[in-house]
Amino acid sequence: MPRSFAFCCLLLVLLANTLAWGRMQPVPKRRIGTPPPVVLKALLKANQQAAAIPKGAPLVTWLVPPDERITAAALFGAGSGGIYQVRTTGPLFLTDLAAVDFGVRALYTPVLLITGNTDDRLLAELLAEPPLETDLARTADMLRAAVPANAVDSRAQIEGLIDRQVALAVHRYRDRIRIGRLVVVGAVADLANSYGQGKGRLIIININGETDPDQLRRSPLLRTIGPKLASSIGRRPGTPAKPPSPSPSTSRPPNKQTAAPKGRVRP
Repeated sequence: MPRSFAFCCLLLVLLANTLAWGRMQPVPKRRIGTPPPVVLKALLKANQQAAAIPKGAPLVTWLVPPDERITAAALFGAGSGGIYQVRTTGPLFLTDLAAVDFGVRALYTPVLLITGNTDDRLLAELLAEPPLETDLARTADMLRAAVPANAVDSRAQIEGLIDRQVALAVHRYRDRIRIGRLVVVGAVADLANSYGQGKGRLIIININGETDPDQLRRSPLLRTIGPKLASSIGRRPGTPAKPPSPSPSTSRPPNKQTAAPKGRVRP
């Protein structure tokens, strides 16, 4: 009897250890840790040497993914002070409507720029494997619903995701688009040079719901940009333009007017 009892105890211990190891998952460490005091000192020192805060109202509301490589200075130069940035995962337009509304309806920016980027590590990770955290899992579900099921590669996934966000924004701000006070632009920040124009180039693929490259180049907004800049307009072969899905809250199609804003006159 004692021997049987000891055997049962040993079996329970081994089983408990097995279950515990089964729940453990390795967490990769991306970099060697930097002590917080060093980081804070570097932040304060950089702030002392920073340029003055830009004056005047911004001209662009920029909905941008939380990729540390995507910054206004990296894409538009060090003097790009007229940009109001909203960081969201994806980018998903519906996750931070208050911040986007503030840029469009309070700051009266004439352009709402929605960008994704190639080589999006977070997007690839969320789409590939469901995360354990509740909030990230919810975001991953929203991304899967927004990305086209027939996307043939990661670039098509990004383009389809941007088209969907533009469609939602066009529907929400259709009143300002209709009077020519707002243009919604969807673009890809090409970190991987997938479009062949160089790493970091911004490729415009959607304006107010219009996705056809030829129609975009003939748009009054882009007609005078010149041949050099025209190479940054339109998606490339292999990812055909597809009409964005309509807003789920209405059956009315998004307004596809692409007239240029006529100024920053408040309504």
